[in-house]
Amino acid sequence: MNPDQWHRVQSLFKELVDLDQDTRIERLESVKTEDPLLFEELMSLLAADSDDTSLIDGFAIDQLDISQLIDHEGEQIGPFLIAKTIGSGGMGSVYLAHRVEGGFDQTVALKLIKIGMGSEQAIRRFESERKILARLQHPHIARLVDGGMTGKDHPWFAMEYVEGENLLTYCDRLNLSIEKRLELFLDVTEAVQYAHKNLVVHRDLKPGNIMVTGDDSKPLVKLLDFGISQIMDESEADQAGIKAMTRAYASPEQLNGESTSTATDIYSLGVILHQLISGSHPKEEFRSRNSHPKPFDKELAAICEKAMQNDSSGRFQNASDFGEEIDAWLKNRPVSSYSVKPMYRFNKWMKRNRAASLIGIFAFIALAAVVLLYTNELQKETERAQQEAETSEQIAGFLQGLFELTDPALSRGDTLTAFTMLDRGAEQIEEDLQNDPEILARMYDVLAEAYLNLWNTEKAEEIYKKSLAIKQDIYENDHNEIANSFHNIGHIYVQDGHFEQGDSLLTAALQIRRSTLDPNDPAIGLTLQRLGFLKLRTGQIDQAEELYTEALRIFETGTDNQSVMEAASLVNSLGMIHENRGEYEKAVSNYREAVETLRAIEGDDHPRVINYLSNLGYSLNLLGKSEEAEPYIAEAIEVAKQVRGERHPHTALAMNEYANFYFSQGEYENAEIMFREILDIYIETFGEEHPAIPVIYNNLGNTRNNLGDFEAALEYHQYALDRRIELYGDIHSETAQSFANLATTFSDMERYEEALEYYNKALDIEVQVYGELHPETAYSYEAIGNVYKYMGQMNEAEQNYLKGYEILLEVLGEEHIETENARERLVELYEETGQDEKRDAFLGN
Repeated sequence: MNPDQWHRVQSLFKELVDLDQDTRIERLESVKTEDPLLFEELMSLLAADSDDTSLIDGFAIDQLDISQLIDHEGEQIGPFLIAKTIGSGGMGSVYLAHRVEGGFDQTVALKLIKIGMGSEQAIRRFESERKILARLQHPHIARLVDGGMTGKDHPWFAMEYVEGENLLTYCDRLNLSIEKRLELFLDVTEAVQYAHKNLVVHRDLKPGNIMVTGDDSKPLVKLLDFGISQIMDESEADQAGIKAMTRAYASPEQLNGESTSTATDIYSLGVILHQLISGSHPKEEFRSRNSHPKPFDKELAAICEKAMQNDSSGRFQNASDFGEEIDAWLKNRPVSSYSVKPMYRFNKWMKRNRAASLIGIFAFIALAAVVLLYTNELQKETERAQQEAETSEQIAGFLQGLFELTDPALSRGDTLTAFTMLDRGAEQIEEDLQNDPEILARMYDVLAEAYLNLWNTEKAEEIYKKSLAIKQDIYENDHNEIANSFHNIGHIYVQDGHFEQGDSLLTAALQIRRSTLDPNDPAIGLTLQRLGFLKLRTGQIDQAEELYTEALRIFETGTDNQSVMEAASLVNSLGMIHENRGEYEKAVSNYREAVETLRAIEGDDHPRVINYLSNLGYSLNLLGKSEEAEPYIAEAIEVAKQVRGERHPHTALAMNEYANFYFSQGEYENAEIMFREILDIYIETFGEEHPAIPVIYNNLGNTRNNLGDFEAALEYHQYALDRRIELYGDIHSETAQSFANLATTFSDMERYEEALEYYNKALDIEVQVYGELHPETAYSYEAIGNVYKYMGQMNEAEQNYLKGYEILLEVLGEEHIETENARERLVELYEETGQDEKRDAFLGN
């Protein structure tokens, strides 16, 4: 369509729109006969004119953008030369343009009013946008550069050209953490607050109007498009006829055609925030197919909910208040949109001031008194059945927060006092909640977890089982609370080496959780993680990897800190898989990622950092990079001392890794010194009867053995064996380890018959615990082969070497270092015995 044809259409349209229905039909018939194409164009325009969603009341002809019919490329507007079209909005088309006058280079986004929108009202709105931009000078708002009238008296203005991505696309591309997303969103609230202070309401806030530009390391938010903004000191009459909006982000008052205000922008910001955090629009009608919001933090959900209140008076008073709530969440301060209850604010304070809140035992006792007082209050409140569930949930959360303080990381290692306070709390709860079994069971769970924080698995197991007994009386067998108990007790069984019992309970917990919860529920992920650890401990490497990978997928769907932390834990666990397969480079990569992720969201002093650093150092040492490994192992101890205290068992665990490092480097004296210090910490913390004690005696036995003090080594190993039999019985992996270590010392003493006896005892147990196809079983065959070789019984040595090699080949693969070692033993045996044909056949020559 050329300009003459367009003027013809325009003239006929304005003629037809004023005619009555009958006369209009008659006139259209004549046009149809004269020019069928012209008739079709007119019918389209008349249909558009009757559409309620037109931008400005008046002629539809004024809203048709025929700018696309006219090529402006190469045309100069003011001091700018148009390069190309980059967008088309409600009233104007936007072009990329370059300054050609003024003596300096400048690229702008130049906006021209659409051809055809020549009504006074349209021009007035276009000029209003220019006036609005002129009064807004803010680093997060695209600024006005220039403006004027074309030679044809069409208004234009040039804005700062913002090259980048919209907020959602940018955050998703970089997979930004929830904290980084919120920091960018705070820049948006700051820009909106500035506009509101300058009496401007945007009225079309949406992701497409919020751009992120600049380098990814220093992103800059820019707010665009004030085309339908309202200046608050204008009368409603000045705003009449404006119906433009983006429905997905429009407030209820906009959709209803009512007056707008700053609260309109607050609503739109709430929708954007929800989408930014959850990955999906809060309203199903505006979501893409198969898109569902990811679960996110309850406090952030409350902020979104307040911003999106249907009643504008229920929203935040201004954008600044909105931003302050987000800032409060980022700084772990109370979020008033979520709760104003004293206990909630108290818990927030506790999390921010852990060290200050636990200066002495008197503070702890005072807190315990609050717990008991609040428990009594709970008993009274449970009489009101309607509020029972909510109240018990609140009290459980409050007690969880308090009993976390029994962790010596927070109570300066005062474990005796912590145990005493927990015991007293358990007695009081049992006394006060006998008539409320549901809540009593929940309190037992809280207490048991507190004992776990103190590494007392025996007491934790006892209390978890009390909780389970109550739940089995009041719930059906497939209730999720039953699954919770199965998960908790199964976890303890795995920690204590009772793998068969642990497997049974964790599998049952997983079945219930899968049948009652959403497939991406974190609870399912946690049980998968525990089962993965069990499979790893029992040598079922492939199954462990499958379970860890599925759990990781679940936690990667979450955006809250806890999900990110659990994902980091699973990356660390997958590092253990690689380590077990001898893929040390991959293991190191996983451990590094786990450390960096956890530190990014929790800082350098989170307890899990201790384990991840130790693992990283250990794998580097396995790679032969001992100089690079040692600083990480040493750093793990320093973090442990800072977070847990000098005499905490977690610190001792990190020290154990350092002692093992010394051992691997042949520095047996240094290893022994550290093992003895670890033993002192464990005995001081747990007493002589704890399962950790024989582990250290075992390590001391290995150290003495390598120093040539065989008699002392036998004493240490025999003590460890006796304690393990008392703890676990005759058939247990720990018991097998002690038998094997005693056998090693006997072998080094050349007491070969005794060595064979003890190695075979270890082998029998391992076959029962792990099965024939397991690396530990293979290692015993290899060790037995060594003893027969020392005794000169080469046939028996060969048979055992072959059994061990075949198992390792099947379980670990041909390229694993342990498989290669087993292959070399056989080759050496064949060479020493002159069996060249067997050697060649074995090597495939």
